[in-house]
Amino acid sequence: MRDVKFAFTGILIFSMVTLMSLPSIQAQKKSTQRSPEDSLKCLELFSVYSMALEKKMYNYAIGPWRTMFENCPEISTRIYADGVDLITHYLELEKDEQKQAGLMDTLLMIYDQRITYFGDHEKYPEGWILGRKGLEIVKYRRDKADFLQEAYGCFEKSYHLLGQKAEPPVMLAWMQTTRSLFVQDLLAPDSVFENFIRIHTLLSDQIASEPDASRKEIYDKVLSAVETIFSSTAISDCAFFTQYLARLAPTGTLSPEEIKRHIRLLQVTNCKDSELYVDLIEQDYRNAPDGLAAAQLARLFLQRQGFDDARKYYLEAIDKCEEDSVKALYCYELGVLMYGHYGEADLARKYARQAASLRPEWGAPYMLLGSIYAQRAPKLSGNEFEQQAVYWVAVDQFMKVLKVDSTYLNEARKQIEVYSQYFPDQQSCFFRGLNEGQTFTVEGWVNESTVVRYRK
Repeated sequence: MRDVKFAFTGILIFSMVTLMSLPSIQAQKKSTQRSPEDSLKCLELFSVYSMALEKKMYNYAIGPWRTMFENCPEISTRIYADGVDLITHYLELEKDEQKQAGLMDTLLMIYDQRITYFGDHEKYPEGWILGRKGLEIVKYRRDKADFLQEAYGCFEKSYHLLGQKAEPPVMLAWMQTTRSLFVQDLLAPDSVFENFIRIHTLLSDQIASEPDASRKEIYDKVLSAVETIFSSTAISDCAFFTQYLARLAPTGTLSPEEIKRHIRLLQVTNCKDSELYVDLIEQDYRNAPDGLAAAQLARLFLQRQGFDDARKYYLEAIDKCEEDSVKALYCYELGVLMYGHYGEADLARKYARQAASLRPEWGAPYMLLGSIYAQRAPKLSGNEFEQQAVYWVAVDQFMKVLKVDSTYLNEARKQIEVYSQYFPDQQSCFFRGLNEGQTFTVEGWVNESTVVRYRK
């Protein structure tokens, strides 16, 4: 008997030491006054249920845990974390809907009581608890609108209480819940916009301030998921959205980071046609006038048919870009603009050649050169033979594509087939003393060496 008492006393001492060492224990305003005997009983219950729970003996753990939950609520946050594990175990096994509802009520009661006794916990305060409560509701009751609205309230309050410390998974669940309520006509479009901006801004700030690369990558994935969820709502009220952003802060007062964030928001919401977007892009370029920003502006003005501005920014993008493959892209796009809008064949050819020299394995510049030659051929001065000879040079460009870039294979073959029909015929070549396969220079504006081929 003495050995049993000694063993039991040892367990109590161990339990008291364990409880006193838990970082979650702290003085609470709502602490309960109890006798030493009652305190020992609480420690005994803690020892019994925690040892049973550790061995996954849930049926032995549930009774002592429930008694402790009801009578020793201020002892430790462990009661609440363990309670979630216990009730979740039974909830996932239970098939009866009525019993499931009772277990769900108990699960949510655990979070509510934790707020009562540990809502001002330093590490896991009320905002954290509400976020986890909302996650539980979404996990088990997302098919019921009233529960979904309760979860929404938990997420919203968690956001306001925690601020920059709000957890990304909770914010993701808030965005999912926002969309679900909107789809069910239980939330106005304005609220969807506002929540998206709140969540997007929060996550963007967390990404910017996170020093750990792996965590930053996780946050970025969450941010992308939030953007995808918002896009799926199919809300396209750009007028409201841009006005809302403008009300947050005048564009002239935004920091470079805030400008980039607003740009991304407008891109995600397909509001790139707004004057606000143009203003922000130009401010972003002034803050960091690099090649990428200049190219963004060029494409923006091109889309808006501001061709002169597009030309100006393409030239700046080419001048500021240091990476050959990227500069080649800008040269090619400027070449397309110069020929397609301005009809400047000389400049279009110049930029196409520059793109080809910077990125010789890319077929697009050769496709552009071939098109320029082929389309210019009938307009060049000279007789019919001299004009037809230009098609040799055009087809030469398409032939280069076949050698360097399979991406344009079918398109290049089609162009070769079309423009080979316009080659000089055998009689015209014979009259000028030209044999098939012979080298020939097309003079004048073209000034290219090519090979004689007869029209088939």
